[in-house]
Amino acid sequence: MNQNINDMIDCILHSNKEDFSVAFNSEIQDRINTNIIDQNVEISQNLLNDDQLTDEDEDQSIDEVNEKSTTYIFINSSDAKKFIKSASQAGVGKKNFNIKGKIVTTSNVDLDMEQLLHFLAKDMKAKVK
Repeated sequence: MNQNINDMIDCILHSNKEDFSVAFNSEIQDRINTNIIDQNVEISQNLLNDDQLTDEDEDQSIDEVNEKSTTYIFINSSDAKKFIKSASQAGVGKKNFNIKGKIVTTSNVDLDMEQLLHFLAKDMKAKVK
């Protein structure tokens, strides 16, 4: 048994409410801290495992570029500009866009990013071609 539990039992036996409260709060705080530390370790391990790509994984991710272009037709040109701004903030380079009024064409964009752009455009009520 740990010391906080022993202190709580001793306080109950001697009817010492104040010391019991202190021991109880210490035990709760210790358990919370232990859980937080355990979760931090688990998250760190997951992040480290995700960052460890093999050479094959790196080669594959380089090759996963959408070779075809995708055209998005927005309701108006201001929506098209908002789309470009959002995509740029997400990491897509301006050279990957061609904008003419309310029509935006993307090319040479990573497949995962292209999927994200597709969902963003659909959310903005654009037609995808």
